[in-house]
Amino acid sequence: MDNNFGQDKKNDTDNENDFDKDKKDERPWFLKPSVVVNKEYNPYRDGETVFEETIKKIPGAFIGSAPLPNESRESFYYRKNIEMNIARTEAQKGLRRSSCYIAVIILLYLFLTNFIALLTVFSFDLNGYINVDTVVTIIQYVFIAPAVIIIANIGQKHKVFNLFKKPEVSGFFIFKWCVISIGATYLVSFVGDIIFEVIQLFGIYVNDLVSPLPSTPTNLLIYFFAVVIGAPLFEEILFRGIFLTHHLKYGSWHAITVTGLLFGLLHQNHQQIIYATALGLLFGYIAVKSGSLIPSIVAHMSVNLYSFLITLSLYFTNYNDVLEGNAYSIDGPVAALLISGILNSLVYLLMLAAIVLFVLEIVFNKKEFVLPKGDSFLTSAEKRTAFFGSVAMIIVLVLLGISIMLNSFIDIEAILQMIT
Repeated sequence: MDNNFGQDKKNDTDNENDFDKDKKDERPWFLKPSVVVNKEYNPYRDGETVFEETIKKIPGAFIGSAPLPNESRESFYYRKNIEMNIARTEAQKGLRRSSCYIAVIILLYLFLTNFIALLTVFSFDLNGYINVDTVVTIIQYVFIAPAVIIIANIGQKHKVFNLFKKPEVSGFFIFKWCVISIGATYLVSFVGDIIFEVIQLFGIYVNDLVSPLPSTPTNLLIYFFAVVIGAPLFEEILFRGIFLTHHLKYGSWHAITVTGLLFGLLHQNHQQIIYATALGLLFGYIAVKSGSLIPSIVAHMSVNLYSFLITLSLYFTNYNDVLEGNAYSIDGPVAALLISGILNSLVYLLMLAAIVLFVLEIVFNKKEFVLPKGDSFLTSAEKRTAFFGSVAMIIVLVLLGISIMLNSFIDIEAILQMIT
């Protein structure tokens, strides 16, 4: 009788569990998670853990988690401690190698880009029809970017075409993070402008990096290709594809953070560093969560497309004359001024939408931000030290720092006038 009672109680519990499984989520659609994945989910995982890599190199490591025959407790704990130290050491070595690999690829990209830029300045005379920056842009995204991607992917387990698989997320997930990305761009940029205005109050020179609009339809078309198509494809494949997948086994958030920071620094000016870093973090999260590069590319393109639409509306006005001081106010066709006003007004609505959606995501879907921690047995501080402590990465950071100082905080024109 007792056994039957116990069995009946078990059946009741099973029925309750089945009822819980069948119970629908009554929350509004905008509060439901767009995708729910297992805690250990890792879309780029190749199945080879740090443990397995260590065993291949050191066959005697990790013989078993239980004491060996005739092994004392002290000997067991001593051996396990040694094995753990072996795993940690191997993880640090692997992280430094991965850091050097990324640094070398970035150095190659910087060298090729700057070399082509200098070569173009001294070689091309196109009578203003296509300016030098446009020529550099064409070469950068038609020749340099594909070459860098091909070189970076040599010998890698994660081939580029495998990163374009069908996303494991809903359409709303992609739309939601596109809105958050666009709004975050202008919100963080707005905060950054305030910070640098405060810095200027202390007498520190900050360069005004506002650039004139493309001057011809050809330049405008090439600008569209570079900003809306070329940059998102190249940067997402390189940073969220090749670089991010290279680091996921050391922890998803570690990989997202370091690649996001490098993504921001590679823009090499104060106006873009802050919001580009924020976008790097968002795009990295989107790529890992969706298991594909497609959503992060769409989000990146949406950000750049919105910026291009504002540029396109101003193209038909006298914006360049105002920028050069030849006019006091923006003037042009009514339609262009109206569209420009609408797009600039929508920026504030997008910033508000980004804040609301992100807060809702944190409050109601905070489990969505729990990503695989990796299996390197290293603390966050040890990971950062190993990654940023490699000689090659230090060289990259120094060069990027010098470039940022020259572009943003040194009045090169004033110095040249003093010299001449």
